[in-house]
Amino acid sequence: MESPPAEGAQGPQRMEAEAAVGAEERERLSEFWVATDKLLERIPAALKLKHFAKSYPMVYADNPELLKKIHENSKEHLRKAIKEEMDLIVLEEGLEKLLGSLDELAKGAPVEPAWRPSGDPASDVRAHLHKYLQQEPEFVRRSLQCCQRDTAALAQRVLDGRQQIQALQANIAAKRAQWEECYKICQEAPCLQGAISDGKI
Repeated sequence: MESPPAEGAQGPQRMEAEAAVGAEERERLSEFWVATDKLLERIPAALKLKHFAKSYPMVYADNPELLKKIHENSKEHLRKAIKEEMDLIVLEEGLEKLLGSLDELAKGAPVEPAWRPSGDPASDVRAHLHKYLQQEPEFVRRSLQCCQRDTAALAQRVLDGRQQIQALQANIAAKRAQWEECYKICQEAPCLQGAISDGKI
């Protein structure tokens, strides 16, 4: 069973809405009604009989023709209920005025190139990201400078450590030389040789 033809602007709410506007708004509303009726034809078409039969398996088994008629009537009632509700919303909210304001917004909007001017999504994405990719060398340069500063600081710490080790080694060598000199003097002094041999020194 085909969907019933669209009712156009024959409903009372639609006639009332069109009567309250000028010719330009009336034409815009007519286009809106056509789009709405097409949408209303698709909504009931999505209500498949097989899904309807799953909810009433016993009725479908006993009298499938009766269930088909109930299914068709339900779709028609649903279509009419949605249509009446949408027409009422259009009338109460003054949609014809809002549609006119959309034209004013469109006229006042700045003209900008399309995001996909070339028609090739891959090329346009690369072009869009190009300005961000241009910032990558600057980021790499700053990162390199940071690494260089850290490396220089670490190298200075290593150099300072080596100098401290060298100073400590020189100090140890001087102390050793002093002890060796003292030992040599004690070995040469006759009065200290007995004490050294006795282990007193």
